[in-house]
Amino acid sequence: MNYLEDVIFSFGKDSIEFSNSFINLFQNVIITDNNKKYLMRSDDNYFPRVQIDISGVKKKVQARFVLDDGKKYTIPIKNETNVTKESEEKYSHLELKDLLNRFHSYDINISKIDHIGFNLPWFSEGIHPKIKKLRKILYNKSLYHTFPSGEPWDFILPAKKEEINCSITTDYSLIRKPKIELVSFEKCSIPIIQFDVCCTYSKNKFKTAFPEGIYDINLGNIWVYLKNPFNIDICLVLNEDYEGDWSKYFENSRLKYDNP
Repeated sequence: MNYLEDVIFSFGKDSIEFSNSFINLFQNVIITDNNKKYLMRSDDNYFPRVQIDISGVKKKVQARFVLDDGKKYTIPIKNETNVTKESEEKYSHLELKDLLNRFHSYDINISKIDHIGFNLPWFSEGIHPKIKKLRKILYNKSLYHTFPSGEPWDFILPAKKEEINCSITTDYSLIRKPKIELVSFEKCSIPIIQFDVCCTYSKNKFKTAFPEGIYDINLGNIWVYLKNPFNIDICLVLNEDYEGDWSKYFENSRLKYDNP
């Protein structure tokens, strides 16, 4: 049985200057292998690997889901609905150089990446057609889960090959990072790539350091939106560093083999 080997987030051809600076944010959680940049996994035997492609080879921002036999499924990160809708949330975009300067002045470093994902605008019933198709392709080739409380937020958890093919029982108490999140999004028509990270900074100071962002009072994190050369939002979701994981929340929500 095939398995999902890599998920590659590719940035646009004209983005080299932005991308080179952006990738510096993740210097503590990136490994380089054959000139490819991968996010560190909590276990080297977990798949998929997550690659951040800043080579500029591709013209558009996209996510590529690559199986171990080389077959791939590509999702463009763009609005395909012909609907324009502004977000009701109040925030402003921060220049990347300003973010880097604040990280330096407040001594903030990214220490872990919990998940990376994208939000695709969708204003009809059900989930985005491309995510629906992805479910059918990957439900038995990855540890693919729907969100337990019913929101259209799919998650792929890093897993051993044996967990994916069910030859061993999945232990959801283990730390599984980075996860992949796939969201059908109706709050606005601008697609989002988000990096949900842990950083070396107190959550009680987030609003002071990043007044432009959206502060989540319930989770204690803040969404910081970056100016970028693409027609999308790129967002860092900053959390205070913590031990452990929340993968156990997904224990009973894996997509069934007989019902993708």
